[in-house]
Amino acid sequence: MLASKEKLPGTHRVYNLEVRELHNFLVGKEGVVVHNSCWKTYIDSFFPKWTKKADPDNNWVDYIVESNLGSLKERQQLSRLGQHNQERMTILTKDKTNQDFPGIDALSDSGRPISLKEVTSSNINTLETRIGEIGLKAKNAQNNSLPQLVDIDGMVTANNFTLAQIKTSIDQVRSNVPEMSIVKKIFIEGSDGSVWY
Repeated sequence: MLASKEKLPGTHRVYNLEVRELHNFLVGKEGVVVHNSCWKTYIDSFFPKWTKKADPDNNWVDYIVESNLGSLKERQQLSRLGQHNQERMTILTKDKTNQDFPGIDALSDSGRPISLKEVTSSNINTLETRIGEIGLKAKNAQNNSLPQLVDIDGMVTANNFTLAQIKTSIDQVRSNVPEMSIVKKIFIEGSDGSVWY
């Protein structure tokens, strides 16, 4: 939480940096933890001008007006993740050419790109296919339109499966789909709860 801020008069040299993986670093003698936010870079690369607004239906979700509001189901799913993480989420649906936003569905305020998947089937192969899509689509986006996409987080909602079944499927997909290396962690919602994995 920001305790205070102060504008310094004059011109000062500043530096931009991005720390791989956790995006955290320590500043000053006190070792204040700082988290660089890179979500604005993603937005700026797709929209020359954009407006961020709060989702009227979901407390933890914002949207970019130029990208559209998106489906209610995805916004509800994202709102549950935001509530769990205690941070706001920005949903992304269309780019400036009105095409589906490539590779990711949302960005957390801490700068993490997120891919959302919901599985309503009871078929384990369908579950594994949907999990694999997280890595495949993100890697494709990284190669074609988002070179700054270093890694992402996923979210899989599969209420017809237990958390243990979903974890087993994630492990199976990770061993068979090399593109899953771009997916650092997945928030899973199953019939018996929810957890980061």
